[in-house]
Amino acid sequence: DYEDIGSLFADSDVTFKIREATLEERFKWLDTHRNDLRADLGRLEGVLEKKIDEYGKIDSEASERLSEL
Repeated sequence: DYEDIGSLFADSDVTFKIREATLEERFKWLDTHRNDLRADLGRLEGVLEKKIDEYGKIDSEASERLSEL
């Protein structure tokens, strides 16, 4: 709960209130950050492709070594 998070700072001099965003605010945020999110997703896909390639090489090497045994 958001109120519980605020209670963590109850003893401090800082006072703030956290509220939940409306559905409209969430969609607006997503819309304004769409390109950034797509760029992040593209970078993650690139990393994933590299890791898949690395795994393929490791798997091939392991299979080759096992066949030698």
